[in-house]
Formats: sequence, C-alpha cells, structure tokens
Amino acid sequence: MTQAPRLWTSAFIFHCLAFFFIAMSFYFMLPTLPLYVTEVLQEDKSRVGYIIGVYAISALIIRPLAGYSFDKFGRRSLYIVTLFAYVLLMAGYHLAASFLLLLLLRFLQGVAWGIMTTGSSTITADIVPNEKRGEGIGMFGLSMTLAMALGPILAIETVNRGGYTHLFWFAVILGFMGFMISLFIKIPKVQNPDTKITWKTLFEEKAGRLSAVMLLAAVPYAGMMSFVTLYAEELKLVNGGLFFLVLALGIAVFRPFAGKIMDVRGPSLLMAVSFVFTIAGLVYMGFVQNLTQYLIAGFIIGVGNGIIMPVIQTMVINLVPADRRGVANGTFFSSIDLGIGIGSVILGYTSSVLGLANMFIVSAAFLFVSAILFFTLALPHYHHRKLDGSTPEPLLQKLKVATNKKAS
Repeated sequence: MTQAPRLWTSAFIFHCLAFFFIAMSFYFMLPTLPLYVTEVLQEDKSRVGYIIGVYAISALIIRPLAGYSFDKFGRRSLYIVTLFAYVLLMAGYHLAASFLLLLLLRFLQGVAWGIMTTGSSTITADIVPNEKRGEGIGMFGLSMTLAMALGPILAIETVNRGGYTHLFWFAVILGFMGFMISLFIKIPKVQNPDTKITWKTLFEEKAGRLSAVMLLAAVPYAGMMSFVTLYAEELKLVNGGLFFLVLALGIAVFRPFAGKIMDVRGPSLLMAVSFVFTIAGLVYMGFVQNLTQYLIAGFIIGVGNGIIMPVIQTMVINLVPADRRGVANGTFFSSIDLGIGIGSVILGYTSSVLGLANMFIVSAAFLFVSAILFFTLALPHYHHRKLDGSTPEPLLQKLKVATNKKAS
C-alpha cells in the first residue's frame, strides 16, 4: 500500500516559520509608515500612497529577472542572499529622516522583497506534494496571515511605548530571525542552466489572464493597506490596529479549507465566494461608523481576500512544469505589484478628492471588473491549458530539471 505524501515535512515547517518572521518585519512597517509620514515627516496624507507604491513598483521591476534567475541558477543561494539583504535594508530606516530618503529606501527594499517573495513561493511549490499543492500554498500563506494578525498590533504598541526607533530595531531583529531559520531549509535542487534571457524566460504567457485578474484584485488591497489606519483615526476609533487582527482571522478561518477544496473540486465556487465577500466587505467599509462595524468589515474582507491569492497562485503553478515555476511566480507577483502600485496612487488621490470612505467603495469596483475577467476569460483558459500533474512531485528526491549539454 502506497503511503500518502506528507505535507508537513521538516523543510516545509522551517520554510513557513522563517517566512513568518520575515513577514512580521514587513507588517511592522506597513501600518506604521503611513503614520510616520504624516506625523514625523509632516507630509500630506495624499503622499502616503507613494511609500506603498514605490515598494510595489520596485518589486515589479525585478520580479521577471528574479523568476528567470531562480529557474536558471537554482533556488537556495539567491534566496538566502536576498533575505540577508532585506534585513540589512530594514536597518536603514533609522536613517530615513526625509520623505525622499524614505522613498529611496523603500525602492531598494522593494527590490529585495520582490526577489524574496518570488523565491519563497517557488520553493513552496517545489517542496509540497503535487496532490496537496493547493493546501500547501494556502498553509504557507497562513504564515503571512499570522504575521498580519500580530505584526500591526505589536508595531503600533511599540510606537506608542518606545517610538519609531524601537519599531525599526524590532523589525530588524524579526527579519534576522527569519534569515537564520531559513538556513535550515532543505531546498530541492531545481534549475535549468541553459535558459537564455528572452521574453518567454522573463514572462510566463500561460499566466497572463490569471495575472490580469490578480492585478485588478490587488488595487483594493493597496488602498486598504495604505489608508486603513488613517481611516481609523478619521473615525476617531481607539485600537484601530485591531482591523489587521480580524482581517487575519477571516483569512485564517477559511484558507485551510480553501486549499483542500481547490485540490479536490477546483477554483470556480471558491472564487465566486471570494469575490462576493470581498466586494461586500469593501462597500460596507465605506459606511462604518464605529469600531464594531469597522472590525466586521475587516473580517468579511479577510474571508474573501484569503481565498483569492492562494487559489489563483495554485492555478498559475498548475499551468507550468517545474522548471518554469520561477518565471510563473514572477509573472504572478508582478501583476500584484503593478496593481498595488497603480492602486496606491489612484486611490490616494481618490481619498483626497472623495474622502477615505468613498475610496473603499471605489476600490470595490476594481474587484468587480476582476471577477468578470476571471469567469469570462481566465477560468475557461485554465481548464483548457492546465497540466495533468503527471510529473513526479514533490521534488524531494532532489530531481534536477535541466538540459545537460554534456549528455547530449
């Protein structure tokens, strides 16, 4: 009797744990930098979107090359070096005494983030069993969800008690812990050294339609991450940082089941539920008046948002062979970065003209268009082009996917 493949191997556990600490450092900065810009640097709130946007744009620029590099040179060395660079750049926030310097630092760290997250998702696809790919990607995403739940609350409390200097140092420590744990991850050796730089090795055409869906879905995320803490201040809500906790709770409640359903039943029903919940939550967010309503909106958005990304990412991975996962993930995450970059600027100006409440309602319109695109173009294409999963997975036997010139 053949033993069922295990998801929770030591490699997968270390991988999730390492990324949890890296994500914690990321979520230490995400809700507090908008406050740093408006309170310490004395900039207008319309400029807050730039610190999110420049991060996403720099990640967008590097991701195609990052995906190509992970496929050509392998995963481990590039991933470890980039993690270390990310931590070093985190230490640079102590020097960000002006808005221009902050933007420069965000750009550089966005490059590291773009490489690192492309690699982490590619490694996840390598080390989880093919039969549990949806579940594995979803569970790996929970490491970021848990960081989303804890990071913002701890970050805001750190600022209140010790100021931004303490915040920046704690973020460095968390990032360094993630780096140290990553050294123990047993990463399969998957590479294709004969890959040349061409359009096809930088962008995965098969992922194009799904990436377009994700681009539009990322626009509301940009508005939410950039302005939700400012919205809480505008509404004079105490403990507005709890939004991230209930958002993460909504994600965590349904994401494990979503991965299993994706593996067994496919994406159609999951994505329908996801779009309905997220759009409803964003619209409701525009009408909240108190903390209870504010948190309910966060939970509803979390339920929907927790399904969209892992399901679409699993669909993208299911379209390509193992030695194309790096470029496929690069294409997928590039669409997210572009959506966040566009969204942070457009919704930043929208908030200035129409107000923060109406900004959330406008952001829901982008997701509505994303839903139409998914069901009319992306889903039929996926069912027609997805692979049958016959390639031996996971590559725990250190399978090397490569074209060996010497053998030929």
